[in-house]
Amino acid sequence: MSASLVTHVGYCRATGKRKFATKRDARIIRRRTAGHGLSVYHCTACEYWHIGHHGDLSRDEHRQRRSA
Repeated sequence: MSASLVTHVGYCRATGKRKFATKRDARIIRRRTAGHGLSVYHCTACEYWHIGHHGDLSRDEHRQRRSA
């Protein structure tokens, strides 16, 4: 099995997270990095796949929820 080159296609304007074209690509990167507790999800703002702890919340939105 050959190692495929998986890269992100840019960054989401809503969340600031890396965008992946397919769910498979996002899962591969999650496994390559220390992906404990990370989930792969489909972003409704940009229609790409992301990896993250908090779903489609931006960092600022997550901080606001945590501090409230």
